[in-house]
Amino acid sequence: MDEGKGWFRANWRTAAVLVLIFGLALFLRVYFVYGLAFQLPHVNCDSIYTPTYSGGSDSYYWDRALCYSFQSGRDLGLDPMLNYPLGNQNPRPPLFPWFSLLVGHLIAPLFSTAWQGVLFTFLLSAGLFGSLTVFPTYALGKEAFGRKAGIIGALLLAMSVGNLQRSQSTDADHDAFTLFFVVSTLYFFLRALRTMGRKRWVENWFQRESIVTGLRAFLKENRTSVLYALLAGLSVCVIALAWQGWAYVSVILMVWFAAELFLGRFRNEDTMGTWILFTITLATPLLLAFQWYLVRGQIRVWFDVPVYLFLGAFVLGLAFTVTRDYPWTLVIPSTLIAGAVGLGVGSLVNPTLTNAFFTGAGYFVQSKVVTTIAEDQAPGMSQMILSFGLFTFGLTLVAVAYLVWQIPRRRDPAYNIAVIWALVAIFMAITAARFIFNASPAFAVVAGFAVDQVLRRADFAGMRRTYRSLSGGNWRNALRKSVKVRHVLAVLGIVFLVLLPNIWWAVDASIPFELKSQYDKQLAALLPSFLRSPGYSASSNSPFYFGAFGYSIPKPTEYYPAAWRWLATQDTDRPAELRPAFLSWWDYGFEAVDRGVHPTVADNFQNGFALAGQFITAQNETEAISLLVIRLLEGDMKLHRPNFSPAVAATLSGAGLPVDVFQSVILHPADYISLVLSDPVRYGAWAQDMQPQNAEYVFLTHLLARQLDLAGVVSLYHSIRDVTGWDIGYFAVDSRLFPISVQNTGIFYAPVKLSDHRILQLPDGRILPIEFFQIFATTNRASNIPIQFVGAGDTIQSQTIQYKPAFYNSMFYRSYVGYSPADLGSNDTGIPGFDQALQAYPPAPAWNLTHFRVVYRSSYYNPFPDPANHTDAWRAMNYDEALRFQANITAGTLKGVVDLGTTTAVANGVVLLRYYDGAIVNGTVTAGSTPLPGVRITVTDELGTPHYLTTTDASGRYSAVLPFGDITITASSGSLTRTTLIGTRTLASAKVHVTVQQAMRSPVDANGDGVPDWLMTLDLQATPHDWHGIAFYDMDRNGAFGPGDVRATGATITVSNKEFPFKRTATAALDGSYALGDAPEGPYSVVIGLQGRTLGAPDVTLAGSDSARDVSVPFSIVHGSTESSLGGSVPTAAVEFRDETNSTLISTT
Repeated sequence: MDEGKGWFRANWRTAAVLVLIFGLALFLRVYFVYGLAFQLPHVNCDSIYTPTYSGGSDSYYWDRALCYSFQSGRDLGLDPMLNYPLGNQNPRPPLFPWFSLLVGHLIAPLFSTAWQGVLFTFLLSAGLFGSLTVFPTYALGKEAFGRKAGIIGALLLAMSVGNLQRSQSTDADHDAFTLFFVVSTLYFFLRALRTMGRKRWVENWFQRESIVTGLRAFLKENRTSVLYALLAGLSVCVIALAWQGWAYVSVILMVWFAAELFLGRFRNEDTMGTWILFTITLATPLLLAFQWYLVRGQIRVWFDVPVYLFLGAFVLGLAFTVTRDYPWTLVIPSTLIAGAVGLGVGSLVNPTLTNAFFTGAGYFVQSKVVTTIAEDQAPGMSQMILSFGLFTFGLTLVAVAYLVWQIPRRRDPAYNIAVIWALVAIFMAITAARFIFNASPAFAVVAGFAVDQVLRRADFAGMRRTYRSLSGGNWRNALRKSVKVRHVLAVLGIVFLVLLPNIWWAVDASIPFELKSQYDKQLAALLPSFLRSPGYSASSNSPFYFGAFGYSIPKPTEYYPAAWRWLATQDTDRPAELRPAFLSWWDYGFEAVDRGVHPTVADNFQNGFALAGQFITAQNETEAISLLVIRLLEGDMKLHRPNFSPAVAATLSGAGLPVDVFQSVILHPADYISLVLSDPVRYGAWAQDMQPQNAEYVFLTHLLARQLDLAGVVSLYHSIRDVTGWDIGYFAVDSRLFPISVQNTGIFYAPVKLSDHRILQLPDGRILPIEFFQIFATTNRASNIPIQFVGAGDTIQSQTIQYKPAFYNSMFYRSYVGYSPADLGSNDTGIPGFDQALQAYPPAPAWNLTHFRVVYRSSYYNPFPDPANHTDAWRAMNYDEALRFQANITAGTLKGVVDLGTTTAVANGVVLLRYYDGAIVNGTVTAGSTPLPGVRITVTDELGTPHYLTTTDASGRYSAVLPFGDITITASSGSLTRTTLIGTRTLASAKVHVTVQQAMRSPVDANGDGVPDWLMTLDLQATPHDWHGIAFYDMDRNGAFGPGDVRATGATITVSNKEFPFKRTATAALDGSYALGDAPEGPYSVVIGLQGRTLGAPDVTLAGSDSARDVSVPFSIVHGSTESSLGGSVPTAAVEFRDETNSTLISTT
């Protein structure tokens, strides 16, 4: 008891300081966001709502796993919602979500529902563990560099921006959880080294009795060290069961171990103790975590790589330990040669082995996929510096250099591990931005050491002693004699270069962007006028003092959360895993599964990215639907490998497709890379580093397109869906993908690159998909030159973007914008609705797509009539809901403004399309009983978007493909309106409601007529007109038939519609009358046949009522006088005219 009191009496100040530091850390990670995030909704985990996760897409799959365990009491294993239809083992270890689940159940009585307790714990976990990490950070810093260095390091970590970015209480990710155990691992291992006795434990490594005696003595005399090593191993085990990337901490330990072995060997030191403790630390997690990785099928890469690395390190340690008494000049080269030979042999057995050793478990070499992920790219220097503080960063680098320089002089493995940890952490942070967070404790510890050294050099201890010795007299004199300039400079430097900047940025990083303006105004109000920046404006909606760092909380009013809520309400008549799958870029996969409650083809585990990229860039619907067919074939092959199921094989064979070729390509896609690349005429030009899956998709897509037309591919997809039970039904495109301008090219480059289209890497880091668009620059030496040809010394004055046909033809563009400038008859290379020359043409998503239609399109509602003064009040919703809001506003029952424009949806929104086979409607267009040939038939959905265009045949018959919904079928003629694909003259129009079942060609016959409901008949009746009148000679030239006019008996009247091939002919009766029945409206040319002559008559436009339309026969009056050859007139002479057209004679007197 006295000993305990003595310890507390000696350490209570340190404990109090650490508690205060912990309180500061927790305050920064919880306080500012608490009001936004912790107003927990009264929901269950499967309710439709928008959770307040700021950690990005990863948080949503943790949420799914947590919800599954909450409902079932089991860990989520095989997940059919991922990598559709293949499914995917949940690769995430269980400890992190189960911590939230178990603790949440413990505190559930404090909440209204059990899920609220779990959700509260889940939200708090990142902030809690981020704050708790200050304790092992202090302990590690204390062991390596002293108590003060440890306290300063803990304080710097508490307010580290690099740490705060991923340890906010809403991050809802495992990073802070695992980092706590990473630092704990290093502390326990450091303590194991510090408490280990150092001597020659085994006198002779070639005598069994000596080995047994030495090992027994080591374990007996170093029980504390072994216990610490075991604790370190258990901490690594926790990491391994919470994070697949647990090799991170293994790599750090192995780098240290290798360095320690070589240092010890150069010094002729016995490394047995170090080797044993290292073995205990890494063998423990390998043994304990093995079962989970085996059961989940995660051995390859995630477990075998750490095993290979451990075995290599173990053998190296054994070799260096047993050859302790041999010269290092012999041992080291021999060991390295033997290791190289062993590595070569191992790589032949398993190539992953070589990759593991040379890439540090894959952390230091980027794959093609990784190059498209922002957080896996090397951070900019400014990001690195500001993440750790401007002065702190520089001070840390100087300190690291000093510590490395001291390693040969310090025979302290514990010291070495702290230094090497800092080196490896800094190196990994430089290689990828995501490791900045992992490096934050290392930076904090080394910075703590550096600041402590500054304080030591300033000799504050001497100042204190001097002051105390003189304080008995005049305190002013004591202060003057004890405080030196160096003390003042040190204090000012630490306060203004370390504390104030780091605290400012820490507060900034702690405030979510949604609240920065609020706190910005509060800060401005607190500052006296002379401290206020002249650039500050209280009326601005943008923060001035804050905004360098921060994070965002998803809001229900944003476009994707609104879209997920809508999607979650669709297809609820079947279990989630049986719903039509969602297809978009892989960034959205987790949210589609968790919030949209639909399976996803591509997901954030980088499944399905090749197919998603190929679909997004597909050049027509035939290619796109072919890809859907191929994806379902891949799923069937996985279930029945190495052959298709009999039903699928029969379906392919029935379509005339080579089953063996499809099987071969899907099983061995890498064999087709060279074939595709060697024939650019057939397959197009592709990147030379083509990935196997893209070779598969390109080859099979072209095979399908060569053998089947669009209707054939649709029929095949329908049949494959029927026999497999799978369905890929939704396709989403949003503004993040859209390269809308030079300044904002979105992430469109990612699907282009990963579908193996050719790209260019620009010097500034941008990726240019040259087949889809080109950026032109005007520089100080030339105008409109391709951006890739801009020289290093050129000054860019302006840039423009020009889109290419491949972009306009892509499924992405046609789904999102619709028509191209060429479709509108323009030579412009911009975007309709955005480019100045095309602003009159707003985007029309899914325009003229035959088998995809819009089911969700972002629209916005603002409850204030003056939205310019309430820009943060806009709320995203689906177009049809916005229409209802608009109707209520018009009726006066609702206030506000609705933005229904498609331009807004493209600039800041999402569009979801639904695939459909299409109901088939057949019919005849007639006017009365007369069929009308050559009439345009346009199919339009309720949004006014055309989906199908055809013309009637010679018998007036047509056949059209219909989407689901309230569909309008229009028969038209005249000049084609490019946006609607309807002629200027509507002849007939009909509305028909088509169900989703009909559009998907379900074999349903609800009316029992023996015909499936998706086969429909709809005749269109154009208004018939009774065209009648008199054919006459207009003798008095007054344009109307009158008493003095002559009837044109026997004249044939032929009328031809000038807009489509419709012709009717009638013969005038004795009284000159004629009649043409069932004539549709429109302009007609009139031709009169009379006495063998074909005579043109004025055009007639038939419209309105059926009034008489008399036809005037063109004629000429010949008059003159007759004279004899002798001169003089000849009265009553017979004059005869010969008609050279028909050889008839016309006589008169």
